[in-house]
Amino acid sequence: MGNARNIVVLAVVVAAVCAAGFSCSRKNAAAPVPEQRHFFYKNRQYGFGIVLPAGWKGTKVVSGGWSGFAVTDNDRIETGPKFRIRHPLWTREAPREDIPVLVFTPGQWARVLQEALSISAAPYPPALLGQNSRYVFALPARYNFDYLTGFEEVGRIIRNKLDFKVFEPST
Repeated sequence: MGNARNIVVLAVVVAAVCAAGFSCSRKNAAAPVPEQRHFFYKNRQYGFGIVLPAGWKGTKVVSGGWSGFAVTDNDRIETGPKFRIRHPLWTREAPREDIPVLVFTPGQWARVLQEALSISAAPYPPALLGQNSRYVFALPARYNFDYLTGFEEVGRIIRNKLDFKVFEPST
């Protein structure tokens, strides 16, 4: 009976030590620490947000717009919102790669996919990031062809589609 009690006590102590953050492996090697993430931006009006590395804390969002033309009717111009998610170390003297997010209505997006609406000189459409019931979010083609500082990091962020969050916009 005493040995069973000692084993239970030992198991509780080991669990407490592990929970406190001490290494419980035989080699006593530190486990790799996952990169801390920080959810920094949530656009309630359109219904999207993005999770970025902790080093992006303090990020600025620059609002603007995109414009395009109807391929069959060059006189008709269409427009929509564009957001540039900007690294906090970005300066005019040392710009860094932004994460641009284009916002389309579902009708505009359908025309983009049908190649009836062109928004850039690139030979392919923007890349879909996500959509909700009212808006479609996309990354412009060739957004990183300027190779600014941080373009590799932005590429990794964009490739992880789980970091781009979509929800229903506020009314």
